[in-house]
Amino acid sequence: MTAVDTHDRDRKLIDDRVTRLKIQNRLSELKDGLIFLFLCVKFSAEDDAIHDSLTDGGNDLGIDAIYIDHRGEDPRIHLIQSKYHTSDRKSRAPFKHSSVEKISRFFDVLKNRDVSIEKLANHKIAEKIREIRDLQDGNLFPDFCVWLLSNGKPPIEHEISPIVSRLQTSEVSFENFHLKEIADLCLERKNVQDIRYFYGREDGILEFHKFGISGAIGLISAIELYNLIKDRADYTRIEPSLFDVNVRGFLGFQNDINNDIFRSASSSENRQFWALNNGITMIATSGRVSQTSDRPKIQVKNLSIVNGVQTCSAIFTAMSEHFPEFETFRELSVTFRLFLTDDPALIEKISITTNSQNRINARDLKANDGLQKKIESELKKEGIAYIRKRGALIEDDSLLPLDAMRAGQIILSYQLLQPDKAKRESDSIFAKDYHRIFNAYSAKKMKRGLALFNHIWSVRERIEEDIRIKGSHRVENDFVTYGTFHILSLCAILERQDDSLSDNALIERSLELIAGVLKAHSFPAYYSFFRDPAITEELLTSPKQLPLFSTAQ
Repeated sequence: MTAVDTHDRDRKLIDDRVTRLKIQNRLSELKDGLIFLFLCVKFSAEDDAIHDSLTDGGNDLGIDAIYIDHRGEDPRIHLIQSKYHTSDRKSRAPFKHSSVEKISRFFDVLKNRDVSIEKLANHKIAEKIREIRDLQDGNLFPDFCVWLLSNGKPPIEHEISPIVSRLQTSEVSFENFHLKEIADLCLERKNVQDIRYFYGREDGILEFHKFGISGAIGLISAIELYNLIKDRADYTRIEPSLFDVNVRGFLGFQNDINNDIFRSASSSENRQFWALNNGITMIATSGRVSQTSDRPKIQVKNLSIVNGVQTCSAIFTAMSEHFPEFETFRELSVTFRLFLTDDPALIEKISITTNSQNRINARDLKANDGLQKKIESELKKEGIAYIRKRGALIEDDSLLPLDAMRAGQIILSYQLLQPDKAKRESDSIFAKDYHRIFNAYSAKKMKRGLALFNHIWSVRERIEEDIRIKGSHRVENDFVTYGTFHILSLCAILERQDDSLSDNALIERSLELIAGVLKAHSFPAYYSFFRDPAITEELLTSPKQLPLFSTAQ
């Protein structure tokens, strides 16, 4: 495939994915599509965290999104400048170095605490700067990574190197992520053949048929593994459908874990790799092992790799750099375990237990839980497509999409009246609070809560557009961007008090209540205001003091 063909194909792949996100209401504007895909796959960020990170607009100081990653000992601040090209001509031009120059303005404002942030930056950037400063004041030492993101070509190195050299320090690094990298990140190809086969190492394969389970254990050479997992349509890529049964869904292969595996696989000592790596776990609905020759042959149907994504990715990447000369990897082997079963419950157990020690979050492990599947089935009858697996997209655009994390947040806010937890403790939704939250689920209440949430979201989008055009100082209720779940909880309380109120009236009265409490607290930073349990309690008791007759219509 020529470079021109690859460029066109990758652009179409990205455009199709971004368009589907917009159709399914997970994306407000197409221009934010690259940021959404990047954060969703690279950092496993949920939709709310992605939307909260967006800062693009007037006075954005050259920063289109700020994502704060709290997973390490010290938080890491990711600053993103994104260019989503809608024309072929612009996508073939290098990333403009003049755009990178603007980023220095952000660091100037962040460091200068004597200036009024609101006079220099839009309200979203201002909130993020306050949050970053609070981290710095709390004896944390966050570092910064600047990402240049586009669906086009990277910048010309000699044009941006002076800017990068000036800004880059021990705390600030720069990364490029453009068309090819984005396309690799969001590949979604379908399996093109149900029956596959591979050869084991000459030492033989151990077959077993114990306690109702059949399978095999052995070693597979790196070359056999490479041929097994390569995309039949494009040998330079891994076929992601092989990982569909994995509890995480297919989230991409970009991960820091790859680095150590990559080095080990590429080293002169890689003959020991099989003893130093946990190997891979595979499931097939049926199969057989033929050991009539020196090299045992394994033939399987409907193969899935449920554990070992990082291992497969690292080996494939290392070998791709040497393609087609694989002599370096001649003695590299990987341990594999193969289970033959079409029992969904057993597949789920194997997938969960083999992944439970990896770096995957609680939601990933619950994706195939029976309760999640029940919710998916019930909501489909209500015209709602329930997205159990993080990063998945629905195929039927006639259904209203509902992400599993969003469902948990709606239950917390609309039914359990704990909006601060929906905002502040979303990680617990699929962990310690999982059964408490999802056992409270009902299809009827979920449908009503989702309808209200979507209405609030449309108000949020309208207000954000007004802010973009007029500026935050000229728009009321700019807190909607941060207080969506609190508005939903207040709507639930008001609805219980008077079920004759329209959705518009519920939302308007909720906004009045929040504005009143904000004023009473002298308008603190929104990001901290809506995470404060004491503030939440004050807000949720405020409807009792609501005048009998309100100006809201």
